[in-house]
Amino acid sequence: MDKAELLLQAQMLGFERVRIIPPLPFRHWREQVAGVSDGRVQGLEWDPLSLLPGAKSLIILAMPYTPYAGRPDEVYLHPYYPASNAAHAGCLQLGQWLNGQGFKTLAAPPLPHKSSAARAKLGRYGRNGLISIPPFGTRVCLQLLLSEAPLAFDAFDEGEEMPLDTACEGCGLCKTLCPTGALDGSGRLEIGRCLRGVLTAQPVPEVYRALMGNSLMGCDLCQARCPRNPSMDEREMPQDLRQALDLRALLTGQVKPLWPFLGKNNARPARTQAQAALIAANLNRRDLIPLIEPLTGHFMPLVKEHALWALNRLTERANRN
Repeated sequence: MDKAELLLQAQMLGFERVRIIPPLPFRHWREQVAGVSDGRVQGLEWDPLSLLPGAKSLIILAMPYTPYAGRPDEVYLHPYYPASNAAHAGCLQLGQWLNGQGFKTLAAPPLPHKSSAARAKLGRYGRNGLISIPPFGTRVCLQLLLSEAPLAFDAFDEGEEMPLDTACEGCGLCKTLCPTGALDGSGRLEIGRCLRGVLTAQPVPEVYRALMGNSLMGCDLCQARCPRNPSMDEREMPQDLRQALDLRALLTGQVKPLWPFLGKNNARPARTQAQAALIAANLNRRDLIPLIEPLTGHFMPLVKEHALWALNRLTERANRN
């Protein structure tokens, strides 16, 4: 298998960094997550060969992204999510290409992404639990391919452990900025307290709802001022994305315009309506009460609880005025 041809294919799909390492078990990672009950973590495998017994290569792909310039009076979507959707699509396409070359390949296998990147020496962990990949910093999306293609390996660390980034020495800004205390400053993240991690099919804990502000998904505070990230000009959110994020459309379940940016899995009607209700309350959009009121009787507890909270919050503010 010609490694140079693989790298060219990956580059054409938008991946700026590609590393190839052997499909070794992630024993250290397995030990670290032994007590973590989160299903997203427990759903990952620690041994690549249990997924593809004939695997010869684990391919790590990194796609960088540029931050958006947000507006405080409208819905904001962290650029990681559209970039992650594009990276996932590119990963699937590259996997199809490898399969077409005669090498069985699993695209986006359920393996630990950051541990794979750490083993491949792509970058270093920071106090916020994110890996910084020069020159992009932490603004990268990682994808994996597990393949039977016999490819030449890049330098890697069998131990899969990585010391804290030297840029983090004497700095604890991310821990200070984290609004929920999800970071302990050592590089470990308590995913159940992270504003990015709490977005599931269950209602967001009430204590976190106001903290989400105008964000449809995710939180950027631990990255926005991270000294490991290079200075760069923010770009305007694409106009078609801005239109797709219209609160009226989101509250009425119009999610199809979001699919090109988030994919169908992330842009589900119930999840989107529920989060839109929180945003409407956080932006004090009392004009949207007529759209929120019907959602208080929604059959999904996620939507119903968020709508009730939003309606109560908006009504209380109206009464005070």
